[in-house]
Amino acid sequence: YWLNMQTDLEKAYVPACEECQHNKSSTSCHKGPLHPLPVPKDQFTSVAINFIGPLPKDDGFDFLATVTDCLGADIKLIPCCTTTSAEEFAQLF
Repeated sequence: YWLNMQTDLEKAYVPACEECQHNKSSTSCHKGPLHPLPVPKDQFTSVAINFIGPLPKDDGFDFLATVTDCLGADIKLIPCCTTTSAEEFAQLF
């Protein structure tokens, strides 16, 4: 009889077993090939937009949109709220 056999094997034997490590199933998703993005010709023709929040309300705003120019290091910060629609955001930008 081997008390706590499973725990001992999982913690000591399996991590040290080369064949176990080689044949274990992967827990990560298969990733596709990377493709480089084309370099934009002018500033703000290609941007990355992220939303940060929810944040504590300030003047009715509870989110912050970051608009980053992909060509340079220019960043615009735009206060917005959870109810801001795409059309309203386009007007803010």
